[in-house]
Amino acid sequence: MLDVVLYVYFLGAIGMPLGYVPSDDCETGQCDVQLLQTGKSVRSSLSMSTHSEEQNSHPFSHRGRDFTGSSYTPYTVRANFSAGPRWIWQNELKEQVRHSPLIDDQHNIYVTTIARIRKFSSSGDLIWTWECPLEEGQLDASPALYEQSLLFYASTGPVGRTLTLFSLDLQSGTVKWRQFVQDTYSCHCDSPSVFAYNGTMVIPLASTDPSFANKSNTLYAVSTQDGAPFWKYIADEATWNFQGSTPGDGTILFGSQCGRAYRITFGGALVWKSGPTPSTTPGVKCSTGGGALGPNGVFYVNSNHFADPTGGAYVDAYRVSDGTLLWSKKFDARHQGWQYPAVGKLGPGGPLAVVAPVGGITSFQQKVLEGDLQLLNAVVALDAATGEELWRVEEAPWPNAVAAGDEDQLQIERAVNKKDPRSELFCLPDIQGIPLLAGDGTVYASSSHNGDLRAIRDTNGNGKIEPGEVSVFSTKQCFLNSPSLARGMLVAAPCWGPMYVFKE
Repeated sequence: MLDVVLYVYFLGAIGMPLGYVPSDDCETGQCDVQLLQTGKSVRSSLSMSTHSEEQNSHPFSHRGRDFTGSSYTPYTVRANFSAGPRWIWQNELKEQVRHSPLIDDQHNIYVTTIARIRKFSSSGDLIWTWECPLEEGQLDASPALYEQSLLFYASTGPVGRTLTLFSLDLQSGTVKWRQFVQDTYSCHCDSPSVFAYNGTMVIPLASTDPSFANKSNTLYAVSTQDGAPFWKYIADEATWNFQGSTPGDGTILFGSQCGRAYRITFGGALVWKSGPTPSTTPGVKCSTGGGALGPNGVFYVNSNHFADPTGGAYVDAYRVSDGTLLWSKKFDARHQGWQYPAVGKLGPGGPLAVVAPVGGITSFQQKVLEGDLQLLNAVVALDAATGEELWRVEEAPWPNAVAAGDEDQLQIERAVNKKDPRSELFCLPDIQGIPLLAGDGTVYASSSHNGDLRAIRDTNGNGKIEPGEVSVFSTKQCFLNSPSLARGMLVAAPCWGPMYVFKE
């Protein structure tokens, strides 16, 4: 019910009637949509109700929290870490955790590693474990909770990996269905996510076009009921770690790695695309960033622009109705856009804000950094209407080329002790997890440099974050994605574990 109250998007404000007719690009055959299956499922998705997602009541169902990808939640938890976590999962197998834990409507927790998915009760009891068969490969993408299913995929193969889609029953952890992706496409397997809404599961696929160098430029949609294929949409620029958003009006929004924004229908037809001109350089990598949808009919993309390779992050605000660029905020070269933004109100009486993670990204080779070569990392709150900076918090400069937990000696130990061929030697994270905005205005930031989890809140509203307005829990292990939050419970899982659960 809270989701319905918080995410009421009037179609008049969004500017898109249901049953929208595709744009001129689609009519001239340039939208690159391929219908894989026509009929009732696709047609019903184009005539859906704005408020049809009553079944998606899980408090943290997707990467980015829910189907908006906003990383805003109305829920709260104590924002002081001094008492420590209520319980800890020690991650005894030392598996890599690349994704935010998910939380269902019973406050059960689902944590995904490279080879397993575990379900815990809110009090720490292990309910079930699902292990990916070795022949199916590994679990690269963040799953999605949808109704009473957990949707995800596994990939296998060296570079051009093949995919198998899965649906697990939430209660038993057993497979409800599995579907092999019968296609020449594969996955770009870093840390993308599954998007699920309106009976449709959407995943990113890597292109066979050499100019994309095995990066994801294709969205592949299937039925959440049985995995039957619906459609594919081929974009003119790649995403790195795909995350989808929807206003609930029959369209999907997503951002590219170089700052472009796209809006397509749930039938795979282009509505609009906007932003910087796509790169034509083969294999270019701009960023691991992307977009988040605000409750104000604006889609915000945080990335690095290809046309400005020595510059910093750009936060671009696009109007959902027509793709118009409303404002753009540029950062300096040491503050780059290697992660998705978050958008939401900074407390009940606070402003609507875009919270952008900006900084320097680590590598996999250990090296001491000095002076201006040290990596910066900041959480910056911007006014969602204008892009004006509200406040920022800077971490201490990071003097190492690798993230905490990725040091050379630890990589050697993992290689020596490796028993599962799917095990990774390093995390190679982004600059931070996606910031998480709580209903009381607290921003939870998870560092990919030093592994600190911080609760940040401008309590006195003076536009400056003072020492007493930040609580820090040090994990000493880098994060790849955000903590997760339900009412009275915060769950944080750094890349090499353990998983920490904080409760009221």
